[in-house]
Amino acid sequence: MRSAITIFLGITILVVISSGCTYQAVAIQTSVPASEIRVDRVRDAHAVVITNFDSQIVAEDAKKPGWTCTAHNYPVDIGSALKSSLGIVMDSAFASYEQQGSMPAVDSSTPQYLFRFDIREFEPVFSYASGFWSGTAQGNVTISGRIQVFDGNQNEILRTMVAGSAHSNAEGGCDKGAEALAAASTKAIADLLENFVLKVINSDQLDVAY
Repeated sequence: MRSAITIFLGITILVVISSGCTYQAVAIQTSVPASEIRVDRVRDAHAVVITNFDSQIVAEDAKKPGWTCTAHNYPVDIGSALKSSLGIVMDSAFASYEQQGSMPAVDSSTPQYLFRFDIREFEPVFSYASGFWSGTAQGNVTISGRIQVFDGNQNEILRTMVAGSAHSNAEGGCDKGAEALAAASTKAIADLLENFVLKVINSDQLDVAY
C-alpha cells in the first residue's frame, strides 16, 4: 500500500513539473534617468558609447528560491531596454553620440568622450506569496556595471561602478511572474542609469579633458 502511494505521489509530482510553462519577461525603455542631468553638465561634445551587451549577461532565467511556481521558468531580458535607455541619457547629455561595439580609432581633432559600459551582474529573482483568496508574484532585480571614460586620445579620465535594484509586485497567479519581473527590471535600469548620471555625467572629472 505504501509503495502504491509512493508511486502515485511520484507520478503526480512528475506531472506537475512537466506541466510548467515559460513566461518571458522583457524590460522596456525608460527616459526617467535623463531628467537627473544637470543643465550645466550638458556638454558641447561628441560621445561614443562602447557597449557589449549582446555578449554580456543581459538575459537570465530568474532564480526561484521558494517552492511555489517552481515548475515554471521566467527568462528575463534587459538588453534592448538598457541600450535604448542609455541612448536617451547620452543624447540628452551631449551634442551628439553614437554606440559602437569596440573602441574607435584615436581622434583628438574634436572634443569627444569615449564611454565603456560593461555589465558585471544581472540577477533577477522571482518569488510568490500565497494569500487567502489569491497570491502575489514578486520580482526583484539587481544590475551592476563598470563605467570607464576616456578622452579622444583614449586616456582614462574616470572609472567607477554603478548599480541599480528594484522590486515589483503583480497580483494573480504564477503567470504574473513575468509582469512583476519586467516591471522590476525596468525600474532597476532606471535606478542604474540614474546612478550613472549622478556619478559620471554630472561629475566635474569629465571637464578636465577639455
